[in-house]
Amino acid sequence: MRSFILWSRRMQLILPLLFLSSAAEAADVQFDGMYRARLRVFDTLSLDRDAQSSEGYSSVAKHRVWLRPSFILSDQVSAFVDLRALHGVSWGQQATDTALGSNGSAIVSDSLTAPTDGSPETNLATWRAWAEFQTGSSQFRFGRMPVHWASGIWWNDGTSAQQVMSDHGDVVDRVSWKYLVDNQFYVGAGIDLKSEGLSNVQDDTLGYHGTLFYRNETVNAGMVAEYRHTAAPDENERFNLFTMDLALDAELGKLSAHLETVGQFGGGALPDIGDGVSLTAFGALLDVGLQAEPWTLQMATGLATGDDDPNDLRLRTFTFDPDYSVGLFLFEQTMPVMVDPVPTEANDGRSYDDALTDGAISNAFFVKPTVSRDLGRSWTARGYLLAAWAAKLPSSEQIRKRYGMEAGLGLNYAGIEHIELDTQFGIFQPGTYYSESTASNTATFEDMAFGGQVVGLVRF
Repeated sequence: MRSFILWSRRMQLILPLLFLSSAAEAADVQFDGMYRARLRVFDTLSLDRDAQSSEGYSSVAKHRVWLRPSFILSDQVSAFVDLRALHGVSWGQQATDTALGSNGSAIVSDSLTAPTDGSPETNLATWRAWAEFQTGSSQFRFGRMPVHWASGIWWNDGTSAQQVMSDHGDVVDRVSWKYLVDNQFYVGAGIDLKSEGLSNVQDDTLGYHGTLFYRNETVNAGMVAEYRHTAAPDENERFNLFTMDLALDAELGKLSAHLETVGQFGGGALPDIGDGVSLTAFGALLDVGLQAEPWTLQMATGLATGDDDPNDLRLRTFTFDPDYSVGLFLFEQTMPVMVDPVPTEANDGRSYDDALTDGAISNAFFVKPTVSRDLGRSWTARGYLLAAWAAKLPSSEQIRKRYGMEAGLGLNYAGIEHIELDTQFGIFQPGTYYSESTASNTATFEDMAFGGQVVGLVRF
């Protein structure tokens, strides 16, 4: 009997290992993702060095980890999980406090832990998880998944492009279907649960979308249309939004062009605004490039409509996804920022009361020419100019049209597989949008700002 019990206990340990081994053999596991370390330095995002509350020099280095294990279960079935960690965690955060020992000597600890106050994603956390399967010419996907379309000015998953700059990433709970008509054309449809309210009340936000897409060796063209409906028990509290995004990518020899246009039309009731709201907004991006080895010339121009009366019920402002970036200052940084008289860890010691622009392109027209040169040995140098103007302002503020001018130089190294090193330096001269603002009685927001960043990016 004793030998039987020992044998039984051994089998209890062995059987799970056998099961895990057989399960691992049944699935092909692939890993994608990245680790990014980024240091940014500025002087000064206050745009006024003489102001009493000007913050002057500022710097921050942050981590970002994204990991995607893909489980290829068969030729037809796959599952994916997006994990992220140290999301937005600064280098040196959060340290164990130094204390005095019993003999009066200092106890210094080299222990760092990720802060968890209200931010579980700072430690390893599930970000997105979804599955897909194919049957015939149809593909079905369901779960909490990333969404990305074209250049990413509307839907941007934060991982497909601009990984040096991106910090967010769009996520939806979705069930979708895609049908491949032939090798060049597909159609698709899907439904999203944007927001879940009470189970026994009709207060959810749902989105319904359809997709048409065509591609060949030189041209990709497509359209996404989405109808978004926020339900409410009271008809006067509902909101409907229709969005259409048209995109075109073309590669014609040494010439490339990327075009994306977005239109949004809606109406209903919105919190903090009221009933009877109408929304009409447009966004557009045109990015043209020319390869002339060893040179690359690029011209990007974009528009996000604005509103000449932000206090009425007619909304006209379009905002690009915050993961689409064009500059080191515009519109990547919140400006101007001041020193908070009561600094806390929550606000990084900053006051945003006087801020006029934040981290997304909104109510703006911009032009950005870029020149890059291949230096050989996997080194690339680049230089750019960025000019931006407000798309729409009240008639009394037309003098504030110009956001300003930004110029920058960058150097990139990609000579080692899986790793990319990038550095960038920029200067920003504020325009009248800042200098003629009456947001502050103690600052003028007209001083030139300097900044730079260094990025180390490892792709898995």
